Amino acid sequence: MKIPTDIMAVGIDPAKGVHQGVALAYPEVELLNSQFENSYEAISSFDEKVMKLARKNGLKVIYGLEDSGAYGKTIKDVLTSRPREIREVNPLKTNRQKDFYGGDKSDEIDARCIAQILLRSYESLPKIEEDNEIYASIREAERFREILVKMKTQNVNRLHFYLTKTWGGAYKNFFSSLQNKIALEFFSAYSIPQVLKETKAKELARFLYEASSHRLGRGNPREIAQEKAKLILSSIKGIKDLPLNLERQMKKEIIKELVANISQVKASIKVIGRKLNKDLLPETHQSLTSLKSIDTVTASVLLGETLNPDRFSTRDKFARYNGSAPQERSSGGRAKHRARKGCNRRLKRTLRQISVTAIVREPLSRAYYQRCLSRGLSKSQALKRVDRKISDIVWKMMKTKEPYDRELAIKNIIKRSQRTKNLGRARWQSRSLRIKESSDEIESLVLPPLNILAELEEIEKKDQSIMNVSERILT
Repeated sequence: MKIPTDIMAVGIDPAKGVHQGVALAYPEVELLNSQFENSYEAISSFDEKVMKLARKNGLKVIYGLEDSGAYGKTIKDVLTSRPREIREVNPLKTNRQKDFYGGDKSDEIDARCIAQILLRSYESLPKIEEDNEIYASIREAERFREILVKMKTQNVNRLHFYLTKTWGGAYKNFFSSLQNKIALEFFSAYSIPQVLKETKAKELARFLYEASSHRLGRGNPREIAQEKAKLILSSIKGIKDLPLNLERQMKKEIIKELVANISQVKASIKVIGRKLNKDLLPETHQSLTSLKSIDTVTASVLLGETLNPDRFSTRDKFARYNGSAPQERSSGGRAKHRARKGCNRRLKRTLRQISVTAIVREPLSRAYYQRCLSRGLSKSQALKRVDRKISDIVWKMMKTKEPYDRELAIKNIIKRSQRTKNLGRARWQSRSLRIKESSDEIESLVLPPLNILAELEEIEKKDQSIMNVSERILT
């Protein structure tokens, strides 16, 4: 491949306050080395300097960014609006380039490494274009939802800590979950046992009945409320008589504040979930939730972190991006595979969550998982293979915007069994897990054992519906 000599490679190392930019021309002639603030005016001024130098030297400008989602977001928005050609440089490549500088680290070296990589191979680097508005909105919503969930978990843990200090271990028997509406209202009104000192069982039962919206489990809600009130009062006979000193008064205020925060965060999580489910996800025309193990939250992560399914031309590229494809390490004719570290961690974590759910709820996935275990693989190794299968399914569904078709999956199983039924069980057990044949149909998650295949084939010959096939597998 011939290195182009008519371009000016501009590497930018984004930071929170001040960015560093280095412009190089072939062969690594420095034309510009400048710092500029993270503001629209400063970025525009830097771009004008770059374009002036490019016109003077008759060069084509190519920008390079390591990060276009956090500190580089403003740079990307300004340059794409002009518009300018921007390429995304993998941080792993810049890390290798930094080795030539003897371990030194600075913003200038980072920007120079990005520019050097652009000079050599900018055509092979992915373009950074303006984000799809819907996918970008989904990403922001699901990331903020995850922050809220973490906040809620932290506050619940703190609430447990303070309740243990004030109520002892008795409070755990009051309600099934501390996040229930009735539990939050109770500890908001009666934060410490001393508040219940003059409270009668009838009054407390009436409060519990109203706080639960007249739903306290199976049976008569009034009777259940009375029993629960008696349980609470009998559990704090000795504690409620302790004096209400300044320390306990402070704990009371803290518990009330924690309960209020938990209620507010729970309401915000519901609002974002409703926004994703009713407004944002339908705009993508995707049907990821047609797969049993994918719900609204996991579908939002898959679509938000992918941003645009057209970025990945093959399922292998998508698998490398989400970390389900192993990383090959070969030398001297020997090859080893290890977990891929340079990937999107959020996608990788979500795929694992989907896989764990799939082997419980989806019979085909469970059959494939059991077959992997029967070949001597460990549970973690078998789950990795399920991860890859689901990655292929998700990629195909996003590319075609079609729902997962279980009937079509079973048809594909029968076709593959007919092509390989004379090769023996050993061939089935040693068959490569990766599907090598290209197909326009959505691939099934698994190849079930031979006894299931025989049953499917027999039913197919009798012209019974595919839905009957799936029902027999489920039973």
